[in-house]
Amino acid sequence: MGDGEWFPNIPGKSLIAVEVDYAPGAASASHTHAKSAFIYAHVISGAIESKVNDGETRIYRAGEGWSEPPGATHSISRNASKTDPRKAARCLRPRYQ
Repeated sequence: MGDGEWFPNIPGKSLIAVEVDYAPGAASASHTHAKSAFIYAHVISGAIESKVNDGETRIYRAGEGWSEPPGATHSISRNASKTDPRKAARCLRPRYQ
């Protein structure tokens, strides 16, 4: 999708798709998403351990997904396996332009 596909009926918004790959045991640092970004993540293969805001820590497997509200803190995001790669997760987020 490159720099994003525009929503013609929502001025100033576009949609960004990002693939995230984790090697076995790899993780992202804790981070907070922009207040303008609504995140939806979908596990393509493998399993992801995730914790958003004060929610419970969960493991999502291929075919499952979750959403993160604008301004969410993603305190845990890691490959749930120490031996198998997590091929990809796709995150879709509208953003202001």
